[in-house]
Amino acid sequence: MIDLFEFPEDMPAKLAKVVNKWAKKWVDGTENYEDTAQFLNAVEKVGYTFDYGLDNEPFNLRAIPYYKLRSECFSDICQFLARYGYMVKNYKIESSNFIPDCEMSFNSSETLGALIVHINSLENCHVMMETIELFQDYTGIRKKRTVGQLVE
Repeated sequence: MIDLFEFPEDMPAKLAKVVNKWAKKWVDGTENYEDTAQFLNAVEKVGYTFDYGLDNEPFNLRAIPYYKLRSECFSDICQFLARYGYMVKNYKIESSNFIPDCEMSFNSSETLGALIVHINSLENCHVMMETIELFQDYTGIRKKRTVGQLVE
């Protein structure tokens, strides 16, 4: 995965605008943890995220992954959002008028493996656990996964 801080020429214009607005504080050395949290929030609003440690130096700027899953019914998605909605951004729910199945696509900075573990902790949400994938890899076909299986 490419750290866009190291390759600014690869940043989309909307991201570059946000980064450039905040970069002056890091050049001047006047940034603090609150600034970094606000910077992260601004970056996440345009679909990206980064990490930072105790040194307060942002690194690993990357797109927030986009996922898709299928559920047996709308209430399964509601259960997921009630428990883990804080991990989800920009979600979209689709359903057919003829079957109770629903599909949800969303951004989350959580890994696929972490999302599988979280979904597995929900009651009767096995279809979601078995179908969640990165959006570009999604087929809707169930994959047998064992409890706690991490998929990276």
